[in-house]
Amino acid sequence: MPRRFDRVPPFIRRSSTVLAATLAITMLAAAGTVAIPARNVATAVRLSANEMTLVGAEDFNGTAYTAPNPLYWTYDLGGGGWGNNELQTYTNSSANVRLNGLGQMVIEARKSGTSYTSARVVTRGKVDFYYGLLEARIKFPEGQGLHPAVWMLGSNITSVGWPACGEIDTMELVNTGTVYHNAIHGPTAANSAIPWKQSADGAAGLDLASDYHVYQVYRQPGSMMIGIDGHVVGQYSKATMPAGAQWVFDGPMYLTMNIAVGGEWPGPVSSGTVFPATMLVDWIRFWQ
Repeated sequence: MPRRFDRVPPFIRRSSTVLAATLAITMLAAAGTVAIPARNVATAVRLSANEMTLVGAEDFNGTAYTAPNPLYWTYDLGGGGWGNNELQTYTNSSANVRLNGLGQMVIEARKSGTSYTSARVVTRGKVDFYYGLLEARIKFPEGQGLHPAVWMLGSNITSVGWPACGEIDTMELVNTGTVYHNAIHGPTAANSAIPWKQSADGAAGLDLASDYHVYQVYRQPGSMMIGIDGHVVGQYSKATMPAGAQWVFDGPMYLTMNIAVGGEWPGPVSSGTVFPATMLVDWIRFWQ
């Protein structure tokens, strides 16, 4: 059975620049994409672990160039485009994923000639997350053609597939750290193979790739909030999902972190994009 992270002492949260968001809602159907008008996300709402209990944490302590703790982490491996015509091949080599000996996990996309390798690190089958506040302190890379992300998938993916398992994109920085993206994906009620999507995108007001920031998702029955450094930048609920959509976000989910290269969303890699492209994960916290 999947486990929880070991208990560790609480941490002190930091404040940051207030961020603005617009919630865009899209319904995907067999006949095409049906757009629903965007609505504003309230920025006065704050995400905080105050009065919550820390039930697990990962601090990535260990010797440089060793693998992250196998009790918690495993890997998605291989290439083939990953459904988006991406260019990278995911490996579990220390060239692409490792501890740095300073308390961070390194995820690194590398270029060799015209090919790319990277890593996609997951807690699938190791650690499940339920209701509560999940936080990850990360320094993302940026550059044309890069698509780093921290996100979640339903732990039942092997039995029901995607999109029926549900997907929560806590944060995606596509090409640049000045614009953030978060989203949820689920199945339609009439056909679990047809996906729907809601997303929130906006100008960050700073370059999120220039430093560490805390990326958050808070789940309750029938609703969730997504935040950056305590500032809510996405709100989703069963009550506000598109007509015909099915809410599948109340079950156990696992965490995924990766750097994708190229593909349909970021587009081609620029000659000016710096490789290796490095994502540093400082810690993970889970509160209930």
